[in-house]
Amino acid sequence: MIYISMFALPILFFFLSLSLDVGSYITETQVTQRIADEASLLGTRLLPSTEKAVSAIDLMLANHNVEIVENFSEELNQRQAKIEISSDSVEIAIRSAIPISFTKIFNSIIGQSNTASEVHTISRSLARVSPLDILLAMDVSNYLSPDVINGESWGESSDWPAAKFFETEEINFQASSVDKRLLTQQCFNPIFSKLKKAAIKTYDVLASFQKNAVGLVFFPSAGSSTFTSRKVKPFIPENELGTSGEASFQSYNGQIVANGAYNSDEWCLLAAAKETSHEDYLLPAEEDNSSQLNQLIDPINNRYNPDYSPYLRAKEVIWSKTSDPTNVGALDSLLSKIRTELIGSPSVTARGVLSSHAQKIAVIFLGGDPFDSSAQQFPAENFKTKITNEFQRLKADIFNYGFNVSIYFLHSNLEDESYFSDEEEDIESFLQSFSENEREDHLGSLQVEVFSGENILELNEKLLFTVLASKRNSILSE
Repeated sequence: MIYISMFALPILFFFLSLSLDVGSYITETQVTQRIADEASLLGTRLLPSTEKAVSAIDLMLANHNVEIVENFSEELNQRQAKIEISSDSVEIAIRSAIPISFTKIFNSIIGQSNTASEVHTISRSLARVSPLDILLAMDVSNYLSPDVINGESWGESSDWPAAKFFETEEINFQASSVDKRLLTQQCFNPIFSKLKKAAIKTYDVLASFQKNAVGLVFFPSAGSSTFTSRKVKPFIPENELGTSGEASFQSYNGQIVANGAYNSDEWCLLAAAKETSHEDYLLPAEEDNSSQLNQLIDPINNRYNPDYSPYLRAKEVIWSKTSDPTNVGALDSLLSKIRTELIGSPSVTARGVLSSHAQKIAVIFLGGDPFDSSAQQFPAENFKTKITNEFQRLKADIFNYGFNVSIYFLHSNLEDESYFSDEEEDIESFLQSFSENEREDHLGSLQVEVFSGENILELNEKLLFTVLASKRNSILSE
């Protein structure tokens, strides 16, 4: 009996310690996996800012005794983590050491020296933010600038002087007595410039996510229609800059200006590029634009260099856009464009399994109360009929294909009294009434939301917060 106990007890302790070690291993892997998942999800909420994401992850991991390293070391004194972050994803690997006690008993049974040993485990987590298909639509209607012939300049002359380009350049206008400040304000003024800044910031933020697809249209164009400056697609600098450009100007017989026209994207572009003193007119700069202006301007005729078109950035096109001298944007035509350009945009193969998770978003930057293609406004019955019909066509496609679509209107009031009010029937309620969450036996949804107020830049911050919140529905991948 004694001899049996001498052999049975070590074996019993062996299996007991083995079961304890297995339990410790399972517990540690579960804990580190939970930490990795929580940290990766936390990081995605701060994208596309990789610096903020790393800082937040570092603080969280430190609270769990996890050290961030570039490479795992052979000897572990504490848990270690490696992080890989892009604009769309956060991947975290946590390595930890688990002491193994059963080897001591096993070694004693076979007569070997008792040496401590451990098992290393790695827990991985990959969190990816939901991709977006986005169409930005910018209003360039005639109410966004004063009349160039009979109007009065907006703002103080000290704040909004004539651009240097219009003061010094001889341009073949239809009349020689055109006020230089009025010419400048076809491009830049207290209202139009803020609208452009909001559109540029929205584009830059949303295009910075690699898996997002972003398009850009202007309205009106050639009457009540719209002009597509960029199709809805991801921005890949190495593929686009030098070939097609990020966005394009509208062409008039091969030029971006009609001869003798007061309103011209080319004049606005040159006014921004040649400005020397007024910062509010300057082109939005890239991090390195040392050679940008030299390429943009033709040194021979001192005009826009068409060879620069393959290098055009979207922010340059937006900032250089002139207001339409005679027309106003038509909301029904724009909704039709949203249906073809956004709902009909091709899937992005680079998204892989995330393609089915893409949400479609249209952001409409309005400078005034919208019109229809018959130049009528709310609450005219013709306006309501046209808009209703376009929304019905839009929703038919949405529920037919099962898309989740959001349309955001960013509206900066031009007057103290606006249709965006607390009246019983207002256009804000009218537009938002087209929201529809679901249909029987049909997937898909349409959300319509209006952001209205006096300060368009503040409204834009609220809009971006809303859009990014919808994007931060992070997806954990095994």
